[in-house]
Amino acid sequence: IFDEVMAADPDNSLVQMALLHDYAEQGDTVRFKESMAKTMADVRIENMQKLSLLKVYSQAQMAGWLKISAASMLEFYHAALEIPQESSDLGELCLAYIEAAKLPADAALPIYDAILRYQPEHLRARFLKLVALVRQRDTKGIIANCHEGIAHHPDMLIFYYYEGSALVEEERMEEGIRVLEAGAMQAEKDPDGFQKDA
Repeated sequence: IFDEVMAADPDNSLVQMALLHDYAEQGDTVRFKESMAKTMADVRIENMQKLSLLKVYSQAQMAGWLKISAASMLEFYHAALEIPQESSDLGELCLAYIEAAKLPADAALPIYDAILRYQPEHLRARFLKLVALVRQRDTKGIIANCHEGIAHHPDMLIFYYYEGSALVEEERMEEGIRVLEAGAMQAEKDPDGFQKDA
């Protein structure tokens, strides 16, 4: 019956979400993934509805009930995050999933970028991106990420340290020293800057 309704009214988002549940229960992973991707990219579906779906199916995937990969789940988050966000809720849920699913840093990098595109002040995403870039020894990425981090969080000394160190490693000595000196000046004003939570 859902297929008949969708054929008559292809823009019916409620039926689209009901179909998702139907495909998941039937174990039809191909149609589930197609429908979930479409739902996450649909601008007419409110973020709260997407959040609910992502919570339910992330838990189902990790529990083994939903037979799709963590990489597929991550693609759904990415599709949802491509739409401008009014709050950090979706980004926070995605970060929690990445941590719970123990996904590798390189898989998570596009998600951090998607969060920071619309919320450049999102400190946790900025910090986790830095951790991933350090693991990859991506000095150019570290420089760019920390430069933005300083712009939005001038009290976070860790961004000065890593940007300055990466600039020195890139043989941009004068720039690196300037950044490290700026960090030292900030440390004098705020000695606890390294210990603040990201």
